[in-house]
Amino acid sequence: MSVPIELGPSQFDRDDLFALLERSSSGLFYWDASLDSVQWSAKLHGSLGNVLGEQTNYLDIENLLHPDDRHAMLQQVEQSRQDKSSYEMMIRLRHRDGDYREFQVYGKWLNDRGPREQLVGYVIDLSELQQARTEAERSRQLLENFFESAPAAVYLKDSEYRHKYGNDAAAKIAGCSREEFLEKTTLEVFGEETAAELEAVDDEVLRNGRIVTYFGEATSRSGETFYIHDTKFPVTDPKTGETMVGGFGIDITKQHEAETELAQSRRLEALGRLVSGIAHDFNNSLMVMQASLDLLENNDEPEDAGDYVNELRMGIERGARLTAQLLAYGRKTVLKEETLSVSDIVQSMEGILRSSVSENITLELDLADDLLSANVDKSQIENIVLNLVINSTHAMPDGGHLTIATRNVDANEYAELSGGDGDSKKYVNLEITDTGSGIAPEVLDKVFEPFFTTKDPDHGTGM
Repeated sequence: MSVPIELGPSQFDRDDLFALLERSSSGLFYWDASLDSVQWSAKLHGSLGNVLGEQTNYLDIENLLHPDDRHAMLQQVEQSRQDKSSYEMMIRLRHRDGDYREFQVYGKWLNDRGPREQLVGYVIDLSELQQARTEAERSRQLLENFFESAPAAVYLKDSEYRHKYGNDAAAKIAGCSREEFLEKTTLEVFGEETAAELEAVDDEVLRNGRIVTYFGEATSRSGETFYIHDTKFPVTDPKTGETMVGGFGIDITKQHEAETELAQSRRLEALGRLVSGIAHDFNNSLMVMQASLDLLENNDEPEDAGDYVNELRMGIERGARLTAQLLAYGRKTVLKEETLSVSDIVQSMEGILRSSVSENITLELDLADDLLSANVDKSQIENIVLNLVINSTHAMPDGGHLTIATRNVDANEYAELSGGDGDSKKYVNLEITDTGSGIAPEVLDKVFEPFFTTKDPDHGTGM
């Protein structure tokens, strides 16, 4: 960099020059060759550690020159002195600490001073510039090492989905080399389906200028599938103002596989609980049928036989419905919803229910005659009622009172049903209450978990 100095007769004044020297951010100098007097600005003195005194001549300057630069410098100065021209070159000057520092020097001879020969110019300390460049390079290298060492895909795309930057992790997920990744579009490095999904997220970032998180599969051109957790965000190009898409993507394939295995394990556990629960319900049905057979066998009144046979038939039907539940769980069939009265369903179960409770328990049915019809699966309602009745029986080993009640309710009666906007919907309420030991507070929140029970496996499996 050079800034030519043009000073005419009316422009140059010694006092003005030195005022300029003291205020200048560059190291300015003035050499009166006729008097062999050199003056430097405070900035230049400071750059060399104030190695020179206030009274300085040309030889002092020459002694500061690096030996390899001395001849070239003297030659340049002398040539420009003869031609009354300017010169510019790079030199090294010795600092007070003994090290040489690099400077850019520009000088110009003033040709309007008569017999006096005067040289004016400036010197720029390149060590500061070099230090700044070194620090900038260090910062750049540190940032690059950071991105390269990151256990995540780091990338930058322009508005046309072209990758302007990507580390090795990004290229690995794309299934290609860094060279194949850079300057390639999303479609060029990923499969068509993956590219469409990723570009849809990119569009949202570019359109709304906000951070967007993406989770899903990414299939590379090589056909390898990764599960990634990707965070995309807008980045502005400081030169053009273009909005670009930056991103950090984490390969969570192993985590996804582990979660899948855990989900499968939990499903198998739930299936085991379901099978145990169905077996428990089936056993309840067998108990009812056994009781009906015992009554039929020991009954001397032929007119009552029909009732016991009906109880047996209902037990068989319940067993068939339990099988249907297993098929429903396995998604081989769907639940059968019908518009029925829950009061009618409970009333039809009265015989089974009374035969299921102990003699020291009083069973009361408080069923609303005007109960609204509801969309229900009859077998599900029967299973729920029978399970709760048997559980209530177990909770009252010394006897008690068991009540099954139905009634109509408004949504506003229950906060969890009301939307807070004057909801006028009607609901059917089924209540089963007993005077037994009750449910411990610490397990109350778990009662609606499938087949949750505090009983031993041989005594119950929950709902």
